[in-house]
Amino acid sequence: MYHAFKYVYEHYIDKYDWFMRIDCGTCVVMENLRILFLDKDPNEHYYSGFNLTYKLSRLPKDFQYPRGRSYIKSSKTFSPLVTKGLGNKKYCKIRMIVLKT
Repeated sequence: MYHAFKYVYEHYIDKYDWFMRIDCGTCVVMENLRILFLDKDPNEHYYSGFNLTYKLSRLPKDFQYPRGRSYIKSSKTFSPLVTKGLGNKKYCKIRMIVLKT
């Protein structure tokens, strides 16, 4: 996700107000999503979604990451994630995990 976030930030941060991350199996009714965000200001911090947190040391060997997770962030929330969070060990503890299927 690190490279995807950086790419999106570098190429699209000034073109869009909202940034959504979904899995390939997720269905989104765009009309409903648009109505949901009509009264939200993308220049304010806003996040909508579900957080999934796992202790990496406790994952079983046959662990499969859940599918269907998604979230949406305002441009104001997305920007500091990339500019201040990514690459900063204080805020972002990215660890490469290879899961065998």
